[in-house]
Amino acid sequence: MGGVSLHWQLQDATQIASLSVERSENEIGPWSPVMTDQLDEGGVIGTVDRGVVAGRTYWYRLEVRDRRGNSTVIGPVQVQSGDAIASFALSKVTPNPAKFGQPVTISTRCPRRRRFTSAWWTCRAAW
Repeated sequence: MGGVSLHWQLQDATQIASLSVERSENEIGPWSPVMTDQLDEGGVIGTVDRGVVAGRTYWYRLEVRDRRGNSTVIGPVQVQSGDAIASFALSKVTPNPAKFGQPVTISTRCPRRRRFTSAWWTCRAAW
């Protein structure tokens, strides 16, 4: 099942009483609450909105209420939903070719959020 993955980080989360995610198909609304579970992973809060259709554009915003009752709206941000990722894959290595000792970036995709460990070996070819 697909969805839009959203992540944010707050400067001082201890002052937040509540936080809600809202979605619209238009930048100016109308806005609807997104019912999701929010996960805190080392100060980065994330959620997945599974109520979207692949290929559509959506707008998201956060409504943050502090402990004094003050409300602040953050956003909106535009998101283009894509097709669901069905399998793990290594998709791109950059730069390619790379010079010996040069750092490279390897793009991955995974159908579910999970941690994984990778091990890489340096190989030199002589022709």
